[in-house]
Amino acid sequence: MKDLYADFIRSWAPNETTVENHYRFDIFTVAIDHQAQELNSIFSEQVTELLILCTSLDPSDSFSLFNIDKVCSLVLQFCPADFLEQERCQLRHYELDVPTNPKF
Repeated sequence: MKDLYADFIRSWAPNETTVENHYRFDIFTVAIDHQAQELNSIFSEQVTELLILCTSLDPSDSFSLFNIDKVCSLVLQFCPADFLEQERCQLRHYELDVPTNPKF
């Protein structure tokens, strides 16, 4: 992996790239960029934001990712008519009480 990479297509250009560098950066980054572009074309910006905001509701690790600001943003953007102002205020109590409750 530490040997110099032999680029047969551009053999005329000076080459100081190692095999590891070629596969790690030239190949891997291109593949990741391609997949990211493909996912961006499939999901709209609103759907992507919804998925990001929903991560704050992940129950794993005792709701360690719970974020009251993300939950409020989720409520206000996607279902404002379903929650009263009082119910939104109760989220603050939930954030303080539930994670410290041993039964939870």
